Amino acid sequence: MILGLIKLEVKQLFRSSNLAKNILVNIFAGFSMLFVLFWLFLIGRALPSVIQSLTGSDDVFYVVNTYLAHFFLMEILLRYFFQKVPGANISPFIHLPVPKSLLTFWLLLKSLISPMSLLVLAVFLPFARQAVIPFYGSTAGFLWLGTLLAISFTLHWLVILLKLKTEKGFRGFLLFLAVIALVLGMDHFGYLAVLTRLHPFFEFAASSVIPFVVLLLVMLFFFLLVFRSFKLHTHLEDDVKKVGYNFYNYAPGILSRFGFLGDIAILEWRLILRHKRSRNLLFTGLIFLTYGMIFYTNPQYFNEDGSISTVLILPAIFITGTLAMQFGQLFISWNSSHFDFFMNKPDGISSLIRGKYLLYMLAVSFMLILSLPYAYFGWQILYLHLAAFLYNVGVNLNIIVWLALWQPKPINLNAGGTWNMEGMGCAQFLLAVPVLGVPLIIVAILSFFFSQVVAFIVIGGIGLIGLILFPYFSGLAVKKVIENRYNISSTFRKES
Repeated sequence: MILGLIKLEVKQLFRSSNLAKNILVNIFAGFSMLFVLFWLFLIGRALPSVIQSLTGSDDVFYVVNTYLAHFFLMEILLRYFFQKVPGANISPFIHLPVPKSLLTFWLLLKSLISPMSLLVLAVFLPFARQAVIPFYGSTAGFLWLGTLLAISFTLHWLVILLKLKTEKGFRGFLLFLAVIALVLGMDHFGYLAVLTRLHPFFEFAASSVIPFVVLLLVMLFFFLLVFRSFKLHTHLEDDVKKVGYNFYNYAPGILSRFGFLGDIAILEWRLILRHKRSRNLLFTGLIFLTYGMIFYTNPQYFNEDGSISTVLILPAIFITGTLAMQFGQLFISWNSSHFDFFMNKPDGISSLIRGKYLLYMLAVSFMLILSLPYAYFGWQILYLHLAAFLYNVGVNLNIIVWLALWQPKPINLNAGGTWNMEGMGCAQFLLAVPVLGVPLIIVAILSFFFSQVVAFIVIGGIGLIGLILFPYFSGLAVKKVIENRYNISSTFRKES
């Protein structure tokens, strides 16, 4: 039966209407994954010599065991943000005489086909070959590596359980981050150094089969929990309940004062929180808020006369505009599944476009507020972010929207965000040139001939002018969508 399901997966792949596109995307994603795994393999090979040069200790096995808990903490973070919850179209099989346990097992088995499953092998297989097996024997090396693999697969099932519990809102996500931050903070400040005190367990794993067997049982326990959770939802009624949605089934918010335009903005926000891909982009954008720590803590970007490097305009624009960039580059594609609704409603397209504008402007304002603590590194950073904020809402937002309206493509909102290229085209890849390159050139030229103060004022002034002309620029976007609405609708229906 498993072989039959594999054959159906292969047939589905080659019978797809987007076969050529899917093959190219998969080839690109495959090469990217192989490239990352290759570099991890090289890191694993160089790990013994790097540890010896940094610590001066010949017992590299002891050093690695001391920090293995940190590695697995990093892995659980990576898995949480990049590992997708298993999903497949099993509806055609539910009414057939196929055991639900088999469908569930197949669904979970497919989830193991991921680069994350090879992470431990890529890093620690070459390390074990160089630093464990020659000194402790082959049996010790395989037991130690097997224990690490058991921990990694346990994290695989644990993360699936966490995402099933926390994917419906911010509370679970924030609680998860708070626990991770608490563990790291207590370990760093020495209040409860749990992570660095686990090295005896990993050393014991190289001399006894007990840790390996215990972790296999723990992995089996979490697998059974995931299996039970998925099996309970393999009913045809579950799919029926998911069909359809109600547009006005929500309480009005503060944006309702803008009329139907505000309702669209509220709806967009709720859809962002509801669907996997948009919610992943939201979490990623909030993480990119820390991007400034790379630049603002580096002394080479601060001059002795109190001025700052012109390059800092790039992180300022990126930090304040990251949410607008990520969502704006797929401006109309987010609504591909219900675009016809807005076509058939009076002023529907106009309200959709301007409502999205309103939401993205609020997103840029929100990121500006969250970035205010960067003023700790100098008041000039605050002025830089204010100028970047005005330029983002007045200029970059219009550029992003205009490029996104060039041959928009549909996307599946419930698909995961990792290696997902749906809706992406040439316009999205060219986005960085005008959005980041133009303000950098303007600031560099004005700073060279005048001063940085003049450069910031000009950048902010250009953005302010664009904000004043917002009705005109948004009207151009509305006109472009209305003129191409039938082609856009036909593309969305054909490729969805």
